[in-house]
Amino acid sequence: MSRKRVKVYPTRVIKDALTATYGLIKPAAVALGCTPATIRQRLKDDPELMRHRDQCREDALDVAESALMGAV
Repeated sequence: MSRKRVKVYPTRVIKDALTATYGLIKPAAVALGCTPATIRQRLKDDPELMRHRDQCREDALDVAESALMGAV
């Protein structure tokens, strides 16, 4: 029986992908060539990575809110 080779993504690589995709998991997974489940599992296992993802989402929300307020 052959074993499937599992690619391990360094935390820095996942952080960079999350930053580039505003903390969105699916686009980050596409950029890395892995499944969203892979990133979700790493987020679950690494509180620092989860905080980074949350900060990316917060930053994106701030930008969106500023643009909306500027348009009003």
